[in-house]
Amino acid sequence: HPLRINCGHAPVVLTRPRPDAFRHAREVYCGMVTNMDFQLGRLFVKLMAMGEWDNTVIIYLSDHGEFLGDFGTVAKTSFLKGACNVPLILRLPPSMQPDLGLESDVLAGNEDLFPTICDLAGAELPEAATGCSLVPVVQGKTDSIRDALHANIEGSHLWFSKGWKYLYFAEDGAELLFNLAEDPDELNNLAPVETEKCAEMRDGLIAELARINHSHLIDGQLLNEHREKQPVKELLAENPLGWSCTTMAAC
Repeated sequence: HPLRINCGHAPVVLTRPRPDAFRHAREVYCGMVTNMDFQLGRLFVKLMAMGEWDNTVIIYLSDHGEFLGDFGTVAKTSFLKGACNVPLILRLPPSMQPDLGLESDVLAGNEDLFPTICDLAGAELPEAATGCSLVPVVQGKTDSIRDALHANIEGSHLWFSKGWKYLYFAEDGAELLFNLAEDPDELNNLAPVETEKCAEMRDGLIAELARINHSHLIDGQLLNEHREKQPVKELLAENPLGWSCTTMAAC
């Protein structure tokens, strides 16, 4: 049977997990991270030996995470916590006056990387570029660069604003709403009960899609393709391991 939790909707479902499949996947993932740490250590030692450590900007980040069983899912095809909360570490030379040891909860995205590099290099930022420089954040000069953040992958949309997280799925019109201050692990979908807040977040997403002229906004309404869940037998026919890349209805 599919693995399900009380979050209302998830984009990828493990319909027939092998015994200990998640544990093994996490072990392998941990090994990959450990190897990355080791290789970075070699690079950093070399920079120090060359006398370039304090002349080098280091930016460490990832494009996405991996569910590895969180929410009963795998891969990265939604904006639930495991997939979209990724590392972003900046180490600036002392000459750039960083606020050493600073940990910030600033609302940042990977689109901020290019403006940050331009700022560090003293290069002019092209008008078409999106994102914000994180240099003022790293220097401790500001704790905010934006009030809200939109992200999109295929039919999945994220709208994050003031500690609330709203997800919309164009495939079937499903909505998720999380109060991260009270539910940081995103286990309780508040969309059915916090209807006013859900409408507020939906309106925020609609306004953003209108601003960027996104194709998932039609006549002021969010696209809903009304797709139905794919039967488990069809999923297994496509992939005998049972990995599903379709949406899961509320449970």
